[in-house]
Amino acid sequence: RPGKPVIRGFSLEVRGGSVVALVGPSGAGKTTITDLLARFYDPTRGGIYVNGTPVGGIRLAAYRKLFAVVAQET
Repeated sequence: RPGKPVIRGFSLEVRGGSVVALVGPSGAGKTTITDLLARFYDPTRGGIYVNGTPVGGIRLAAYRKLFAVVAQET
């Protein structure tokens, strides 16, 4: 929703080659964070960086090859 903050105060640093799991209750923002990381949409505030480079400056196809998402079926 425009003008309505969804995620506040979230920070994450992941070393190359790491495996990360987002775990939490329904509505905690796991899917929103995953969608932001995959660049399904861009943040309106803050930023996402890979090795200090804003992800918006990386070609989308090249960027998406950097990680994988495994969704859990409910």
